[in-house]
Amino acid sequence: FRDINNSEVTAAPSVATTGLTQIRFTANPFTETLDTTEYSGARILLSQRREASQLKLDLSATTTGTIPTLVVLGNYTLTTYDTAHGTLVLQAKDKAETWVALKTFEFSGGTETRQIVYNSSTTSATELRIKFTEAAGATSKGAAYLEAADSRRTGYARILRGITIDAGTPLVDCQIELPFDSTNATTEWAIEAWAEYAGYPRSVCFHEQRLWFGGTKLQPNTIWASAVGDYENFRLGAYDSDALAFTLAAQEGSAVQSMVSHESLVIFTQSEEWTAATSEQTIITPSNIFVRRQSRFGSTHRQAFVAANNLLFLQRGSRKLRQFSYGNNGAGGQASDLSVLAEHITISGIRQLAFQQQPDPIVWMVRNDGVLLSMTYEPDQSVIAWARHTSGSGLFESVAVIYGDEGESDQVWFVVNRGGSRALERFDPDHYSKLEQGTYDKLVYVDCAVMAEGTNLTTLTGLTHLNGQSVAILAGGGVEPSQTVASNQVTGIPAASVIIAGLPYTSRLQPSKIEVGMADGSSQGRKHTSKRATVNLWKTYGAQYADSPDAGASNWFEILNRSTETNSGLPEQLFTGLVDINNLDAHRTSVDLTIRQTLPLPCNVLAIIPKIEVLGK
Repeated sequence: FRDINNSEVTAAPSVATTGLTQIRFTANPFTETLDTTEYSGARILLSQRREASQLKLDLSATTTGTIPTLVVLGNYTLTTYDTAHGTLVLQAKDKAETWVALKTFEFSGGTETRQIVYNSSTTSATELRIKFTEAAGATSKGAAYLEAADSRRTGYARILRGITIDAGTPLVDCQIELPFDSTNATTEWAIEAWAEYAGYPRSVCFHEQRLWFGGTKLQPNTIWASAVGDYENFRLGAYDSDALAFTLAAQEGSAVQSMVSHESLVIFTQSEEWTAATSEQTIITPSNIFVRRQSRFGSTHRQAFVAANNLLFLQRGSRKLRQFSYGNNGAGGQASDLSVLAEHITISGIRQLAFQQQPDPIVWMVRNDGVLLSMTYEPDQSVIAWARHTSGSGLFESVAVIYGDEGESDQVWFVVNRGGSRALERFDPDHYSKLEQGTYDKLVYVDCAVMAEGTNLTTLTGLTHLNGQSVAILAGGGVEPSQTVASNQVTGIPAASVIIAGLPYTSRLQPSKIEVGMADGSSQGRKHTSKRATVNLWKTYGAQYADSPDAGASNWFEILNRSTETNSGLPEQLFTGLVDINNLDAHRTSVDLTIRQTLPLPCNVLAIIPKIEVLGK
């Protein structure tokens, strides 16, 4: 619920304390509109002074009639006085409207007085009663008292048809869900915080055994936390385990965008980054929560996440991915820009992110224009490497990562729009194990692929989604000529035990401009020549190189030639080692060596070592 009313406006159930009723207000605290339907479905809470906060039961055989009951929410005490002989039972009504025993006390009788003081509590409104059964032939006396610690009783009702004005004041038709204590008026009332009129939370997380929500339309910079271990209980209170609510004292009206459980609860808003902890670095309670502003970058409405034990968030504007760090001892936070060396790559904005941990830490991002981005993220090794991925005419719409099976990579899934038809695709989770184990004939280096295994296969079927499109084909690990899919299949393939077909793509590696330190200044603006370079490859075949990314078709050269030792008709084995490449004699203002792979085969470049000569001053 929202904050308790602090004005003189009162609310009172005018008909009943259960079932259907009407609540009348002495003034209109909601809106100037006289017929307000926007509040339909919201709840109204009333806290009323109890007419009776305790019940008494005489401990004797003559006690008859209806046993009195007491509704309790919070602490209560059962106390007995004088002597008795029999059994006293404390009972509660469960959800099935059945009375069940909570605690049983035995009285042995005699002249000795047994006084019982039993304290307990409830986390939800519970109807309690006490029942006494006297032992046969005994004469008991004394009394038992059941007393609620809170002198107030809270109930709430759901608004049925909005708010209307009657005789100048609001009148609300309600269905009572938690009974009121009486029809008396009270100034302590509140309206539900999450409802159609107020909006619903836009961020959520678990932290310190509480369920946290943040940011509604009406209260954009407020956070709420459940009771400890009771995720559906948001009843505010002063006990350490009670639920709590907190509104950020932001310099700007900053809506909560996401929250992350880290060493502290980290709150990302439209304009600022906050941490919620305690000044003593202990567990958060309603009385000791300590919220501190850490930085002022602001984030977009995308979930921040933990990657390599660091917090990453997407800055407002959806262009910059930042690494966030903070201090709990008065030191301010920092948010480093991870896209500073590749600002062009996020040009249309990022709309979704997911983090892959195994086998390599990679942040996958979908751009607004349907391009897929990746950022290999290994901060301990100073690796922050961006790449751009396209898939022909396909547009990426969504990305998600789930844990893989034991020994496999995390599974990276995509929704790809291919000409109006959406496909659910994923990377092969066995890719790395196939590479390491040498199962090269099952490596998938095409998009939207289909794989078939068998004996002497010459036809691949099941290509309904690729009808009319040209596909690359790998048969038994060897590259076959491309075909256009017709009648859901490709045919005439040399017999093989494994056939893979899918949409081809070109991988391109274009290193950054090279800066060479010179004795007389920078090498920028001078002429560079690089007549040869050495490339360090791992399990690669089929790659090409050129001395510029826009080289003509005749200026692309094979890095590896087919070995004379490979038998005719068999696929070339993948190569690991160093290769020298030449034909790099152009005079340019930088070294623009480019490597590409157009075949459905692996290309793993570990290093490029160019031999450079810088001319001029």
